[in-house]
Amino acid sequence: MHALDLNTIERSITTAETPIEGLTNLYKAVFPNWEEIKTLTGFPKVNRETAYRILGIFRRTFPNDGNGIVLMWLNNGFGIDESLADYEVKPCGYEVAK
Repeated sequence: MHALDLNTIERSITTAETPIEGLTNLYKAVFPNWEEIKTLTGFPKVNRETAYRILGIFRRTFPNDGNGIVLMWLNNGFGIDESLADYEVKPCGYEVAK
């Protein structure tokens, strides 16, 4: 398991120029070896409350993006696992580029 604190989440999103850059920053916070990863097998997971908080930060940071943020999150965001504590992240598997 991996934990993300609220400051890391906020910084990952609010320093980004676009929502997708913010999401990529979150993935980099979960996977320190992000630049070596070729493919993810699934999605990292957080509990529902953490997912709502992350989505809220995206919507506050990029208010003019409308439903694009929701669609980005549904297609590329983190999955839900209610057994996790707030801000705890269960990474998914991945394949490293050779």
